[in-house]
Amino acid sequence: MNPDKMVLKENAVVLIAECPQFKTVKAEKGKTNEEKEMILGKYEELLKKLVSDHREQEYDFFVAYAPEDKLMEFQRIVGRINGIPQKGADEGQIIKNAFIRLAEKYNKLVVITMPEENNDNTIARNALVNLAKNKIVLKKSEQTEGYYSVIGMNLEGLQKPFNLFDNIPWGTDSVMDETIKILELKGLSYALIEDKRKIKSYDDDLEYDEDEESIN
Repeated sequence: MNPDKMVLKENAVVLIAECPQFKTVKAEKGKTNEEKEMILGKYEELLKKLVSDHREQEYDFFVAYAPEDKLMEFQRIVGRINGIPQKGADEGQIIKNAFIRLAEKYNKLVVITMPEENNDNTIARNALVNLAKNKIVLKKSEQTEGYYSVIGMNLEGLQKPFNLFDNIPWGTDSVMDETIKILELKGLSYALIEDKRKIKSYDDDLEYDEDEESIN
């Protein structure tokens, strides 16, 4: 459903994900067709689990999907979603544009930047609770070194710090550290949230074609 036509809740969570049919397996030459199909199948099951888990919560839930023209294919896999197409040339721009798309509609907004098994409604609710006391929350990725897999913003009274995603060396292991440096330079309060449960990620071999610590 288009967010412009929804009866909105106070807060929202966005999952950034790609349609499994349009992902390719990394190191493709070293994998058999059976192995590639198994990896993509696990990713598909993970998306189904996460989308189902985030439905019918106290927050609105969206999927920022890609490719832009494949919403129907995505919904055939995970069921009906509130979909917004991904926009941007790199990860930072995709995350930034998800915030821009919904910032005027919600008080608090949490973006799950990559599917990981434990980025479920427990993590989303933890992030929203921490945003009551902080402007930003971050959760370290368990699958990609130096990245965060969750970022949340308390948008009330915030001068839309969407330049948090600019001038970041995306594709390196310093994304989270550089983001924290920007937050500290701006004097924005933030919290690092953790999940003690064992995380099992299915996205390690995939690539798309085209507990808390309060600080400050």
